Amino acid sequence: MNHHPDRILFYCLTPPTEGGETPICDMREVYEALDPQVRDRFEEHGIRIIQKVPQHKSWRNYRTWPEMFETDDREQVAAYCRSENIQYSWKPNGTLQLINYRPASIQHPETGDRIWFNSAHNMHDSWSWEFRRAGLWMLAFLAALTERYRRRLNPDDLPNHCQFGDGREIPRADMEHVRQVLWDHAVLFPWQKGGVLLLDNLRVA
Repeated sequence: MNHHPDRILFYCLTPPTEGGETPICDMREVYEALDPQVRDRFEEHGIRIIQKVPQHKSWRNYRTWPEMFETDDREQVAAYCRSENIQYSWKPNGTLQLINYRPASIQHPETGDRIWFNSAHNMHDSWSWEFRRAGLWMLAFLAALTERYRRRLNPDDLPNHCQFGDGREIPRADMEHVRQVLWDHAVLFPWQKGGVLLLDNLRVA
């Protein structure tokens, strides 16, 4: 989005018996820790985010565009996209395709710090790295096969993907470096019942 909430709040109603932690990360530290050459490539070109959001739920889709936008009125969705400078198109099966151009970093409006501020690591079609990091080798192998097949397709045909803003593919080594830096600076903690977490939504991811 062009306009971001300043704060984000998490509340724990029922703590998990195990796991269920929420990683948080100081994005000023991430910005400073990134390899300058990698960071410069992202900042020079920006990012292009491609999303395809279905109209109806299925086993492959966890969220629909009526859920995302809280309306099934296409004109309301279109008006929002126009207000946020998001390119949109409707596919014959009702799927909504969104293409979004965003900078890789922003200046914090209060502190003036430069912060890493994008979702490339969530959108880039290279999830096998995350499975390898977690030691889930079979899932990593299957994801790698899927990624190899998808690299033959037009990126705009993928369900979700991310490129540099000029349409060039982000080198996988760059994307894996970004993910590694994010995990290196992540903080995890066990939730307790009634716990509240209030974050600066720009500086902390």
